Amino acid sequence: MLLFDEPISGLDYDSMINGSRLFQNLSAMGKVLFVVTHDAEFLISACTRILHLGDGGIEGDYGMSPQNEEKLRAFFCSS
Repeated sequence: MLLFDEPISGLDYDSMINGSRLFQNLSAMGKVLFVVTHDAEFLISACTRILHLGDGGIEGDYGMSPQNEEKLRAFFCSS
């Protein structure tokens, strides 16, 4: 299990995509990755499941899908 806090902060788009590939490769190797980030594009490109934390607990638990991608984008646009 690996925990990352804002792993792509300050990176350009190409570096973010490379980071996404690295996360996908680690996941394919059976690693469990927890990522804390405010970057919706990175979440969409690198993650398979999203946990929305707040108020001391889990406010949302979403598998990454086209429908949930829209929810995620709306969340980031409204915050």
